[in-house]
Amino acid sequence: MAPIGLAFAVLSFAGSSSALGLVLAARSIPLICFMILGGAVADRISRSRLLIVSNLGSGITQGAVAALILGGSKNLAAIVVLEVANGTCSAFTTPAMAGLVPQLISAGSRQSANSLLSSARALTGITGRSLAGVAVAAAGGGWAIAFDAATFLAAAICASRLGQLAAPQAAAPQAAVPQSAPASLQRDIRAGWAAFRRVRWIWVGSVSVTAANCIQAGIWTVLGPATAMHAIGPAAWGVVLSAQAAGLFVMSAAMYHLKPRHLLRFGCLCLPVAALPLISLGLSANVGVLCAAAFIGGLGIDALNVAWTTSLQTHVPTELLSRVSAIDSVGAFAAIPVGQIAVSPVAALAGATRVEIFGGLLFAAMALLPLGVPEVRKLLQPSNALSGQNHRATPGTTESNVAAGSAGR
Repeated sequence: MAPIGLAFAVLSFAGSSSALGLVLAARSIPLICFMILGGAVADRISRSRLLIVSNLGSGITQGAVAALILGGSKNLAAIVVLEVANGTCSAFTTPAMAGLVPQLISAGSRQSANSLLSSARALTGITGRSLAGVAVAAAGGGWAIAFDAATFLAAAICASRLGQLAAPQAAAPQAAVPQSAPASLQRDIRAGWAAFRRVRWIWVGSVSVTAANCIQAGIWTVLGPATAMHAIGPAAWGVVLSAQAAGLFVMSAAMYHLKPRHLLRFGCLCLPVAALPLISLGLSANVGVLCAAAFIGGLGIDALNVAWTTSLQTHVPTELLSRVSAIDSVGAFAAIPVGQIAVSPVAALAGATRVEIFGGLLFAAMALLPLGVPEVRKLLQPSNALSGQNHRATPGTTESNVAAGSAGR
């Protein structure tokens, strides 16, 4: 609900897509700056405890944003500062969540687990985005943001029910990071970077998604609401985003049953269809067309998300996973604020329609880039026979080889 509520709340009093881009970038920039630190912390302490603290911080900051908007404040600077704080909290939440699944789920069941998690996110997206569009049209964006703040507090309660999971490094004495003395965070970060840069399929995939995210963030999150404001209205835009979430849900349900041996290759082949919503935004203001394109795009996005997350969890050691995932996420997110800030000036020069159409085509090209790497095409998933075993990285396994710098094929 929050992106829709925040987008239309800012547009209602600031009146420009540039102001919206600034607010969105205010959250993205600290998310990028602090995520690698967050990954190192998540690999050092209990991930469940870190999730409690970070979600509480996110709930407090988002609640303050809601209070400002509901109180009629037009203080853009205060909203920007609060979104910076919110993004900082998320920089610790994201890598902690990335490393949590392998601590709870055995290797052969992780794709199914990620599919269930993705299904839950998609279901809340379907209902939340539609409700947000109606709430914005009826009462303004502040109430949608207030509800978002409440869900962060609920997430903190859920994290407290996980129990105090052991710190990953303490639970895995065979980790690549030395355990003889408390390693500095700087050393932890260097160890994560060494594992990341030596595995070609990880860093190539990250570069590809960085470029694709830059394009999508600018067009879909900034030009999309600005176009919808004049063409179809906030309620209809909420329906379009719900259609995208429906596509995410359908594919996540399918990925629970689909078990391709070359899972990463399958995900990369699906992602280019996510260009269709961007192209359709430039070609048509018809709600039905936009919903159909958004649904198909959601299918492609979720296929890659499940494939990529499962591949990282399977081929990266648990004690390095939060750091490697954080570095990967920085690569994926780094271009988002650039796209959000740059798209308005580019659209002013070239026209929003051209930016949406040609940006969509460029997105498709970037999405196909990883398939040029043999490791992406050949990476295998473990047999489902492992699903009942308690999986842990041991010398000689694929996970340990990744830590040592192999391609992980």
